[in-house]
Amino acid sequence: AADAVVLDIGSNTGWFTQLASSLGYETHAVDVQPLCLRHVLTSAAANRRSDLVHIHSTGLSTVPGRIEMLVEQCKGGLSFDTSRADAEHEQAHVHGVAVEQRMVPLMTLEQLVASHV
Repeated sequence: AADAVVLDIGSNTGWFTQLASSLGYETHAVDVQPLCLRHVLTSAAANRRSDLVHIHSTGLSTVPGRIEMLVEQCKGGLSFDTSRADAEHEQAHVHGVAVEQRMVPLMTLEQLVASHV
């Protein structure tokens, strides 16, 4: 249906976002990786679909708030286990991949839908 809205939760670089928007659907990409969301916007602009693509830099949870996470720079992975990070360093390595420790906002799916969709 043309009035359907697509949510791409954990969008990463936005493959499903681009697919849905190419079919004419309004699409909301949700991810905690800022660089990935930048890729989503760049792809949307390059494909002349910026009007259909919206990004949300947040995590989804059953409880709103904030969480400290290790966030990889847009290579498809992240870890919720912050105990692996060395508290004295801004970057850590998990399985040989550099990650940043960040505070990430959280909202519920209901909040996302009510406020943005």
